[in-house]
Amino acid sequence: MGYTTTFEGHVKFSRKLTLDEKNDLDLISDNHHDDTKFPGAYCQWVTDKYGYYLEWDGKEKFYEYIEWLEWLIENKFEQWDIVLNGSLEWQGEEARDRGIITVKDNVVIYKKTLVTYDDDKIKRLRDLLAPQLEWYEEYSKKELSGEVDESYIYDMAREEFLYAPFDVLLKILAEKSVESDE
Repeated sequence: MGYTTTFEGHVKFSRKLTLDEKNDLDLISDNHHDDTKFPGAYCQWVTDKYGYYLEWDGKEKFYEYIEWLEWLIENKFEQWDIVLNGSLEWQGEEARDRGIITVKDNVVIYKKTLVTYDDDKIKRLRDLLAPQLEWYEEYSKKELSGEVDESYIYDMAREEFLYAPFDVLLKILAEKSVESDE
């Protein structure tokens, strides 16, 4: 178990890495770190195959990603006179857990995107679907008590939800949601 955050984008180096620099970073990314001088056990920031930018390795459960980025800048890139610039969008497992990491001249800026939901829209959808939701709650209780089985609920739900005013439902869902930055 754990929590996975995904990343899109990359951070560009001010110059191409030398082969020694790239190999040094590969060693850090390829190994488990127990030493407390490192921000975490695994660094999942890797270079592209040509050594022009830093990106996520695509593997799950990357923890301490901000700390690792700052550590790499302070302990490697600044020592090599390399300046990083760029941005990475990140998305956690939860819909509201997302944002952007921007690196500007080796300064890391972490910004979480605040996703807000239109409470009025949610209320209208709940009101519209109230009969179906009541029906589902009732049959879920019957399933738990053993009165009906799961397949019965899904067969009935298909028919029950056909009676929902679908055109109204789609119009409400199509309305633009509000999104802002924190």
